[in-house]
Amino acid sequence: MLQQFQVTLDYAAKQMTIARPCTPRPTGVAVPFRIKEDTGFITVDAIVGGQAYPVVLDAGGGYTWFRGDVAAAWLRKHPDWHRADGAVGQSNNAMTDYTLEKQGTVLRIPEMTLAGLPLHDVGALGTGPLLCRVCDRIVGNLFWDTWQKNAPEPVVGWIDGNVLRNFRVTFDYPSRTSYWLRQREADPHDLDEVGLTLVHRADEYIVGGIVQKGGAATVGGIETGDKLVRVDGLATHGAAPDAVRAALGGPPGTQHQIMVERAGRVVQVGAVVTGF
Repeated sequence: MLQQFQVTLDYAAKQMTIARPCTPRPTGVAVPFRIKEDTGFITVDAIVGGQAYPVVLDAGGGYTWFRGDVAAAWLRKHPDWHRADGAVGQSNNAMTDYTLEKQGTVLRIPEMTLAGLPLHDVGALGTGPLLCRVCDRIVGNLFWDTWQKNAPEPVVGWIDGNVLRNFRVTFDYPSRTSYWLRQREADPHDLDEVGLTLVHRADEYIVGGIVQKGGAATVGGIETGDKLVRVDGLATHGAAPDAVRAALGGPPGTQHQIMVERAGRVVQVGAVVTGF
């Protein structure tokens, strides 16, 4: 239905506007897009290092993800883009019990371009395998190969909320053009948090992995499989994911008191926010 209209997402105002296509041309940088009409999925070309990569514009998720092999190729050329091993903060958006996040790689891309729109300090997760690396080598990347069937073409990732929230974006569906009006610069500290990859299961948060930086664990005293019970004053049972992330965040060096349950006993640990 929306493909008949101009749809504007104003992240700063937390407002969506739907207008007839005969309204005045939207303001902002024009970025053409392709669309698969039966699903509504939109793709654009993201230019990184002079090469074009087709990606989905995804307004429904929290963080930009790329295929692990694509991210690995970038990091071989630009090891300084590497930030962490294991999803953390909003890059841990799905919180599923798959290795996509637990064995993923966090990176920051200094510059990416969508048509004539420059994007700076783009945080992204290069996904790990769906089941295991050997399985992926045998049967292919099942997650991406299946998911991208909803897109108009094969894609290598999606551009998500961590990028979109910096703009007022209008999707003019009849003209197949989006318009991007910048509202703020990217936040290079948007992932600063206690380095835990979490799994959300039945109102509980389980530690799926300890995030590593520079080859070393960023948190001590907490183990994979621990159930998160409390972060400072926040009881995590039934809490929203954003509330848990906020409780674990803060400027690097911030100290949090974290309570976990392990094998039926409660353990309290002091943990420090790491800058990613």
